[in-house]
Formats: sequence, structure tokens, C-alpha cells
Amino acid sequence: MRTFIISASLVLALTQVGLAEGKEDSSSADAIMPGCRAFVKGELSSSYIEGYMQGECVGIIRGLVDAAYLQRPSPFCVPDDATNGQMVRVVVNYIDRHPEKMHRSFSYLAYDALKEAWPCKS
Repeated sequence: MRTFIISASLVLALTQVGLAEGKEDSSSADAIMPGCRAFVKGELSSSYIEGYMQGECVGIIRGLVDAAYLQRPSPFCVPDDATNGQMVRVVVNYIDRHPEKMHRSFSYLAYDALKEAWPCKS
């Protein structure tokens, strides 16, 4: 049951449908990075929207990490003692190094960031 819930959460996170043409895609790095940046800075959210955006950032990353743990072979190997803050910083740093990809799916970029930062040893 746990596997199903994690897998379903991951599928939902990776398949978010964008808004109508001309509007910002709510699943893009452009849309989600403000929440990630606020989380890394340790800012306490003063509104529901800010708190939601921070939670969405952390939730997507945790979902990827949990789903990767269930895969064999795992696409990346995040250390067991890595904190949410460390994982979010890895993703923020990766996306900051690739500003040309900000329009792409945050989930896909986070996956690439985690894979680059914590490759599994063979």
C-alpha cells in the first residue's frame, strides 16, 4: 500500500497539466522556485500561498527521493542523513546553474539535480 501511495504521488507530481496558453505553467521551475528559495532561506511564510509553495517544493523533492528508494537500481542515492534543507539546496543550486531550463518541469529538473549530486556507486 505504501508503494502505491508513493508511486501515485510521484505520478501526480510529474504529470501536472499546465495552465491555459499564455499563462505560467504551475509545474515549471519558474513557478515552484520561489517556494524553494524561501524554504532555503528559512523564511516563515506569512500567508497560505507562501507556505503552500514551500510545501510543494519540498513535497516534490521528497516524493522523488522516496520513489527512487523503491526502484532497483535506484537512479540516485541520497544519503540517509540528508535533510530536506540539503536536498532543496541541491535542487536550487542545480536550477540556478541552468537558468535556460526554468520553463521546464520542476520535477524533471529536481530529478536531474539529485542524480547529479548523489549518483549511486556501482
